[in-house]
Amino acid sequence: MAGSDATVVTAGFLETFSSLPDPRSRKCTDPLDEWLLVALYAVTRGAETWVEVVDWGEHKIEWLRKFPPFAESIASHDTFSGVFCLLSARQFETCFID
Repeated sequence: MAGSDATVVTAGFLETFSSLPDPRSRKCTDPLDEWLLVALYAVTRGAETWVEVVDWGEHKIEWLRKFPPFAESIASHDTFSGVFCLLSARQFETCFID
């Protein structure tokens, strides 16, 4: 995806999911937006497991840093799984539909 195309897609995606509440109970340094972007791009590139999502994110971290800060490294697959399990499936689906 060309740089400007990716920027437009990313901005639209972040706007679409801006109403999705962050389910983590503590203040985290990495915003939920970063997690959602890694998952979105990785899945659209063929990732089917959290291990593959994390592998993709680690491989593309420099590219990902063009968008939100991505100051931290990519979280582990167990952490990704845990956070996505906490998300409300209904609210997540609503973001896609609206």
